[in-house]
Amino acid sequence: MKKVLAVVLVLIMAFAFTTSALASETVSVTLGAMNYTNNDTQKGWASHGHEDSTNNIPFEIFLAASGISISLSKTPDPEFDFFQFILSSNDGGWWQSIDLSIPDFFKANESGEGGRLVIPFSAANGELAGTEGKVIIAYYDDDIATLGVTGASLIGVPKALAEEAGVPFTGVTTFIALAALALAASGTGAVVVSRKLKK
Repeated sequence: MKKVLAVVLVLIMAFAFTTSALASETVSVTLGAMNYTNNDTQKGWASHGHEDSTNNIPFEIFLAASGISISLSKTPDPEFDFFQFILSSNDGGWWQSIDLSIPDFFKANESGEGGRLVIPFSAANGELAGTEGKVIIAYYDDDIATLGVTGASLIGVPKALAEEAGVPFTGVTTFIALAALALAASGTGAVVVSRKLKK
């Protein structure tokens, strides 16, 4: 009887886990190359229609994202280890800036050359709000080109929203909970196995 109850409990937990995971499924929306320039040291990514931006990423995608991942072809100079992160939007403030430490946000590539700056919007000084805006980085060790920025993605965007907007995205992860009912001699033997499938 105990084993039967354990199996039922496992199935309920597996169902709850799967439902929750699928409901919160997120993706990375591709921004591509920088499409906004304030000057050589301050560049970034603007939403569709903002200051004549022609990219296809609506501002609602920016608002829904949890942060931004910026790809770098170079490893930042350790002698100049900070950058400025700026959020700009019509209802959130046009210039909300904060100095951030590169080592705190830089993730190196396995090859040892280049990597990514992964910046949660929670680290920003302020927030995006309204109907249009942009995300800017500023680097004052010569200019932005010194960082070797090759592109960026908005991370943590709900998959359903990205699909509805028709924007390019990557990193779809589907969680599937499998009730693998193995009966072990000294326990309930009920095991939940979860795995990730990349689409």
